[in-house]
Amino acid sequence: MTEQCYRWFMRSEIIEPKPELTLILVPSPDEPPQSSSELQDAFRTFQQALISEGIPITARYRVFDAVGAGSHLSGEFVLKTLAVIVPPAITGITGWFKGRSGRKFRVKYGAIEAEATTTKEAEETVLRLQQHNQPKVIREP
Repeated sequence: MTEQCYRWFMRSEIIEPKPELTLILVPSPDEPPQSSSELQDAFRTFQQALISEGIPITARYRVFDAVGAGSHLSGEFVLKTLAVIVPPAITGITGWFKGRSGRKFRVKYGAIEAEATTTKEAEETVLRLQQHNQPKVIREP
């Protein structure tokens, strides 16, 4: 192998994946289990609010590995982008909080995690994440 080919072959790059945005709907302590039709309907309503706005979202499911066992939505939804989330997510979150008192909304983005118990807190949290994710512009004199 020639020296030039060897250097090209040995060159390495570190490619860090962009973090995913995970939205988590947390039921109140007095609600039925996550597999209940009531909670599954609430999760589907949230999911549909985002899908109807054209936001690409992936729902996470709990799957049981047993004969006759099924699966259900876990209340976690993953987005690949943070850019277009605020208005549609707030619409879905508002519906989530109106369903029952004591519900929470969690958001994870990379190493950042936050929790909200009201629509206003959730909106502020998502807006702060969006601002945090803005590219930094460095201007030299």
